Amino acid sequence: MRDTLDSNLNAASFRLLGSSNPVKYSLKGAGILEFDFYDIMLPDSTTSQAGSHGFVEFMVNVTNNLSSNRGPAVNNQASIYFDYNPPVVTNVASAEFSAVAGILLPGASNSFGLQLMPNPTKDYVTVIVDASVTGGTVQLMDATGRVILNAPYQQQNVQLATAQFSSGLYFVRVIDSAGRSALGKLIIQQ
Repeated sequence: MRDTLDSNLNAASFRLLGSSNPVKYSLKGAGILEFDFYDIMLPDSTTSQAGSHGFVEFMVNVTNNLSSNRGPAVNNQASIYFDYNPPVVTNVASAEFSAVAGILLPGASNSFGLQLMPNPTKDYVTVIVDASVTGGTVQLMDATGRVILNAPYQQQNVQLATAQFSSGLYFVRVIDSAGRSALGKLIIQQ
């Protein structure tokens, strides 16, 4: 399989996450990924539709060419080679990136503005709330909603250390002393 990465992706950050069968891969100049499944012996789709499928799963970071507010679409398409036959070309997958903003909780008219900077982050995030917000609690939650950090705050800005957490999607919830709340998405990249 050959996959030429979009110019807005950082090929040097490539990490193989998984595959359906043992695979060897190589990264060639200009972001060309090649995956070789030696002796994979998949059945044809008329014999076993489910058994005829294989996959690779990988992660790659975006480059700094994407603007902080909205970047261009990142497109991807791969060519799959079987023996010496012409390649089977996949559909184009497209992803568009935009700034991650605060989210109002469902049905919560008593929410307030929330900003997380920088986002994505590595070592720390600054949580910024509206001036109308008085002291309360800041919570960092993992993708399952489990609270992994609980910190009090008294001012409009509070800084949370994030270096000890692994890469992934997190949520920041702020609950002020009046019981109002706001929720924001945070991406940690280590």
